[in-house]
This record gives sequence, structure tokens and C-alpha cells, in this order.
Amino acid sequence: MSFAWIAEQRIEAAIEAGEFDNLPGAGRPLQLEDDSLIDPEWRLAHHLLRNAELAPAWVELDVRIRRELEAARRLLADIAARESEESPIWGRAVTVFFQRVEKINQQIELLNLMVPLEQFQRRRLDPAREVRRVQRGDPQND
Repeated sequence: MSFAWIAEQRIEAAIEAGEFDNLPGAGRPLQLEDDSLIDPEWRLAHHLLRNAELAPAWVELDVRIRRELEAARRLLADIAARESEESPIWGRAVTVFFQRVEKINQQIELLNLMVPLEQFQRRRLDPAREVRRVQRGDPQND
């Protein structure tokens, strides 16, 4: 049993018991302006990026990767819903999907060189596995 699972269970129980009802600030956006954990030398840069609604290049690249993968999966799923696996249209769609996934994998390799911590790296995608996920209708979570 993991700590995260235990914490999640306790939070759910507290919600059901109403322990989070009537907290100060309920229903209002969180104020996440506290920069105390950011290295003082980087605070101004973070402040400027946040105010300009920008993110570090690696974050923007990660968002782009996720969007491109979602679009590729959605297109393949649409074709899978209309075509049989023996159809030449399906075969062409899979070929194009493999090409798109390879381009996404190249972006993932670039992302992995840019991220500041290893925990933000992404694994390369296996195109055949992605096709099977689409065919099964598995959730598209990464």
C-alpha cells in the first residue's frame, strides 16, 4: 500500500465527512504567488514568465507533444471506427500514424534534453502499442 493511496483515501473520507466545507476562500481561485521556494536568483524570471502567461520552453514543448499525440490518436480512432483492419484505408492510416509517432518521439528526445529534472522526462512511444490502445479504446492518459 503506497503513501499516496493512503493519503488519497483519507482526503476522500474527509471530503465525504464535510471537513473541507466552509474553508476560508472556498470557491475562489487559489493564490499561488508564493515564490519562497524558488531560488532567489530565479524569482524575477519566474515572475515575468508567469505575468506574461509564458512557460519555460520545455513545458511548452511538452504541451505541444501531448496535443500532437492526442490529435494523432483521435484521427486514428475516427478511422478505426469506420474502417476494418483489412481495409487499405486503415493500412494507410496506420502508416501515417507510425510516421506521426516517430516525429513525436523525436520531439520527446529533444524534450528529455531540455527538462531540468529526470522526473520530467517522457518515454519514447511504441507506435504498435499506441495502435493497439486506439483499437481497444483505452483511455488516452500518459
